Amino acid sequence: MIDRKRIRRLLRKLPKNNQKGFTLIELLVVISILGILAAVVTMSMVGITKVAQDRAALTEKQTVQVALDTMLADQGVPTGSECAAAGATDDMSQFPSNAGYTGTAGHVPVSLYPHYLRQQHTNGTYTCGVNGQIAQAAYKP
Repeated sequence: MIDRKRIRRLLRKLPKNNQKGFTLIELLVVISILGILAAVVTMSMVGITKVAQDRAALTEKQTVQVALDTMLADQGVPTGSECAAAGATDDMSQFPSNAGYTGTAGHVPVSLYPHYLRQQHTNGTYTCGVNGQIAQAAYKP
């Protein structure tokens, strides 16, 4: 039969606290560590997005400048020719063509879009400044 003394002895050896799970302190420590990590990642992402937007604006400005320079070279307009007065625009089909440049008599007017740029509208608005330099008026990502 069952030896009751032996069972009592075994039961005394078992730990009294037989609860399973985490304590409140352990959970609070883990949650606070996760919160700190999330704050660090968020702060670093804010800086990265600003840098990416600045680089995108610069790249788009350089693309418009290269397209304008290529258009002028194809049409035989001298580099550094002064642009016609025009307001800032993001519509590249309305951007000043080579017809607005001084000393371009006899040249066929060509617009940047679709001849030299793939997109009609850009994220930034641009003006054509003196000496054929592109100036970026604004940029909206």
